Amino acid sequence: MTRSLQVMKHSSKLLLFFVQDLLDFAQIKQNKFKKNLEEFSPQEAIEELCQVLAFQSESKNVTVTQVFRNFISGMGELVTTDKQRLQQCVLNLLSNALKFTDVGGTIQIFTELKYNVLDTKSHSPGTESVVN
Repeated sequence: MTRSLQVMKHSSKLLLFFVQDLLDFAQIKQNKFKKNLEEFSPQEAIEELCQVLAFQSESKNVTVTQVFRNFISGMGELVTTDKQRLQQCVLNLLSNALKFTDVGGTIQIFTELKYNVLDTKSHSPGTESVVN
């Protein structure tokens, strides 16, 4: 896939996340918000977000690394939660980390499976954010 097509694909996904945020806000305001529980791989969900933000990180020459702890390599651990909400939270963390990381900096995403609870952190020099 050409670079411009990749950028367009990732930009459209990013726009979709923002539209979903607005729709969620409207549902919350009307007390009609519902979680959508599903089984999925948190590794794939976080890697997808890194791909979506790849253009922004490359334009700032920021390296984004991912660390998955307590995941058995190749086992494809699955969690049951609201994938869209998890991705919204992690996307917010990553977007903020990109915004506040200097050109040429590094962002590390730590995801740990603890007693069937997913713990995700994003860290860049001077900042640390957590999603539980």
